Amino acid sequence: MNKYPIYNHDPEGDILYISFSPGEKAKTAVGLTDDILLRFNRAEKRAIGITILNYSDMINDTKKRQQNHYIPLDGLDELKPDWQDDVIETLKRSPANYEIEFADDNVMAVRFKHLDSLLIRKPVCFKHSDLSLPQRIAA
Repeated sequence: MNKYPIYNHDPEGDILYISFSPGEKAKTAVGLTDDILLRFNRAEKRAIGITILNYSDMINDTKKRQQNHYIPLDGLDELKPDWQDDVIETLKRSPANYEIEFADDNVMAVRFKHLDSLLIRKPVCFKHSDLSLPQRIAA
């Protein structure tokens, strides 16, 4: 497991992959929303990665970004309560909590802490430490 996530953007599919343990295969995957998938090891309650579909739409929604928008985890509604508990615990623990923050008043809504820094316009793979160089990312 890396200290910081690795971010990979597929511009053709408009998919952002956030990898907490590059190369490790997830045992389980759960849809948090229609566009956000959590890959994790349920037994260890440890996130392996997060996949965001339609990434450009999400990041370009400046109104939501400016309002510090929290995303409802609608996909959890379809899970059994024990699965919901495991997913929430996984998201609250390291390494997922590096990127995920829960709304204070709603355990079923999250925001991504660093996505505003990831204004990706071309294929890219970088580590979080690269985020201090916005000119390389937003180019």
